[in-house]
Amino acid sequence: MNKKYFWSLLTFMMVAMFSFSFASCGSDDDDDSSNGILVGEWQECEADGVFRNDATDYEVMHMRLRADGTGDWWSVSKGKEDSHKYSFNYSGSINGTSGTITTTITSSTNSSEIGQSASQRVTYENGILHAGEIYYKKK
Repeated sequence: MNKKYFWSLLTFMMVAMFSFSFASCGSDDDDDSSNGILVGEWQECEADGVFRNDATDYEVMHMRLRADGTGDWWSVSKGKEDSHKYSFNYSGSINGTSGTITTTITSSTNSSEIGQSASQRVTYENGILHAGEIYYKKK
């Protein structure tokens, strides 16, 4: 596994964990808006929030985070979805704009990754999620 891919995977897993933490902090109302600000589909962006162009750029990370603590990760290179994908479970805690996220891979096109867990510090500010070396913005 190459270093960029490993850090991308770790980053994605951490982002997913961060999302779950926000989802848990909502009120106990039946209002769907309390599902958390990070639940949804995210795409890799620059630090200033400008999306990377997955039609022309190489390896643009995408992720989908669900309120039930599950998520998916994939990348798109020059307009085509890459063959490597995985799903994961996540959990975490947030204090202000930063926190720690832990993820566990539940399915992957690379079977040796299944069951791997990782924890990472993340930050969320002005709609931009920063985990490791990657920035994400909700689509």
